[in-house]
Amino acid sequence: GKKGLRLLVELESNGLEGVIDVWVKRPSAKEGGMKVGSFTLTPDLPVGMQRVEIPVDALAVVNGREALYLTFSSSVKNQSICTLHTLRFHRRETPE
Repeated sequence: GKKGLRLLVELESNGLEGVIDVWVKRPSAKEGGMKVGSFTLTPDLPVGMQRVEIPVDALAVVNGREALYLTFSSSVKNQSICTLHTLRFHRRETPE
């Protein structure tokens, strides 16, 4: 199953506020996509390489292969909120 699935993202924050949304099928609800996760970057996040986990539990209802999209948004125009280095799915370890 997909229970406890998370998207592990390694990024370099640029010290700006913004949001990374994780979508499947299409990159917006208007286009028929489904948002399955989100992460907010805040100005107080240390500048430099960070490893963040984005819960994507909503993927549990998705069957088969689907396109995955990351959208980056910010109120600050013409500046990158971060530099994305790696991303991978992993399952959160549950205590036994």
